Amino acid sequence: MPFIRQAPPIPGDHEATCLEVLLKYSADTSHARKVADLAGQLFDALVPVHGGSRPERDLLVAAALLHDVGHLIGERDHHRHSRYLIRRDALLEGWSPEAREWVGLLAANHRKVREVQMKKTPKPVREAIRPWASILRIADVLDRDHRQEARIWTVDIPLDAPRLIFQLAHVDLETMGKALPRKAGWGARIWNRDLVFACGALQIEVSRPTPVTS
Repeated sequence: MPFIRQAPPIPGDHEATCLEVLLKYSADTSHARKVADLAGQLFDALVPVHGGSRPERDLLVAAALLHDVGHLIGERDHHRHSRYLIRRDALLEGWSPEAREWVGLLAANHRKVREVQMKKTPKPVREAIRPWASILRIADVLDRDHRQEARIWTVDIPLDAPRLIFQLAHVDLETMGKALPRKAGWGARIWNRDLVFACGALQIEVSRPTPVTS
C-alpha cells in the first residue's frame, strides 16, 4: 500500500488541549484516555506494516481522545457531531485547519462500516487517513464496555503468512462476535492481512477480502 506522508503537525500540547475539550463537553474521559492508549500501542506495534511516523501518531491519539465528544449533541450520529465540534471548537483554534480536518475525519470514521464524510476529501488524504482510522476502530472496540480493562500484550507479524496476531487480555471475545469483525474489517482490507484476535483459549479471525479474479 503506498503511504502518503502529508500529515499536518499539531501542537506539542495537543493531549492537554484534548482533555480540556473532553471536560467542556462532559465526555467519558476514562474511555477516551483508554482508547488513546490502545491506539498508540497499536500504532507503535504496527509500524512495520504501515510505516507511519510521529505526526500520524499524534493525529491518531488526538482523534482517539476526541472521537466521542459529539455525544453531547446526540447519540445516534455522535461520530458526525464529533467531527463538527473538532472543526469548530475555539479550544482547538491553535491547530491548523488541515490538522483539524484530519482529526475530525478520523473521529467521524471510528464507528460506521462505510466511510463517513470522505467523498469530498482529496484522494491522497483519504488514502493517508484510512490506516489510522482502522487503528482507531480497533482500539475503540477493545474498550466497547468502557471498563478500561483491555490489554494488548503483543502484536505478532509473521514473516511466513499475511496475518497479524493480536494477543489480548481482559477482553471478552464472546461478546464481540459481530462488533470486532465489523470494526476490524477495515484493517484487514487496508493491510491485506488476516487479523487474529486471541484472548485466553478464544480467538476471532477477521479475514482479508478475497481477491476478485476474472
